[in-house]
Amino acid sequence: MMGKGELQIFLGASLFAFIPVAISLDPASSMVSLLTGRLVVAVVVLGIIKGKGLGARALNKSQFIKLTVWSVLMLGAMLSYFYAIAVTGMAVSASLLGMQPLLLVLMSVVFLKERLSILAVAGALLTLVGVYLITSAGLSGNNFFLYGMVAAIFSAFLLGLIFVFQKKHLMEIDAMDAVFYQSLLQLPLLIPLFLFYPPQFSSDYFIAITLLGLVCTVGSYGLIYSGAKKVSTQKIGVLQCIEYVIPVFIGILIFNETPGTTVCVGSALILAASSMVMMKTKTARIYNPKRLSSI
Repeated sequence: MMGKGELQIFLGASLFAFIPVAISLDPASSMVSLLTGRLVVAVVVLGIIKGKGLGARALNKSQFIKLTVWSVLMLGAMLSYFYAIAVTGMAVSASLLGMQPLLLVLMSVVFLKERLSILAVAGALLTLVGVYLITSAGLSGNNFFLYGMVAAIFSAFLLGLIFVFQKKHLMEIDAMDAVFYQSLLQLPLLIPLFLFYPPQFSSDYFIAITLLGLVCTVGSYGLIYSGAKKVSTQKIGVLQCIEYVIPVFIGILIFNETPGTTVCVGSALILAASSMVMMKTKTARIYNPKRLSSI
């Protein structure tokens, strides 16, 4: 049975399927320009919706520092991922980003002292295989550039760390407030990048950043951060990987595409993994830092 938290993460991750759609609408604009525009839209929309509420809940010094660190982690993850896409291609980057669920399972045990769930580990491994199968059609020996691959793995690590950090330090902050501050605090950090990547815009720029900011940031992160408060950390990474499956269905239903066998098998594995981690079962204490520290 899918609980509210699982459903929010599931739906929020599904909205990530619109990221490649938005980017394809404006291939002429630079990634830095799109990333900046996405954040501006998110800040403006949330500022209008929650303006008075944000003012009434002024941040204290500790919260500001924690949110700043959290924002730096997110910016590092996004820049690493965009760099990986540019160097190695979407398929290789997505495959390596599929390591996030497994990394998140390990981080939850080490940093949050959660008990290790057999189903979460199995789901993470199934997800890793599923992501590889879905993206394997685009894998090519010419695309395996070392720096890009390292960047994708680093992005997966940072994305996992973001949820661990939220669980440990930001549980008292409303999900939409968190999205607002995370987006706002990233903007000043992007300014130096324009010295190396001058702004590039096209006529479709505003359509693209509206989709990226409204759907893929406000809607997606709002749902995911809210759901993350209600479920164990080990489930988050696996549930998020539905974003690799949704484009398959979009291709079939809208563009009349016929996916290959490996894509179908990979999608089935990810759906199976998502179902596994939503099962209510006892967890197994394979490794528990509290227990080890007392020995």
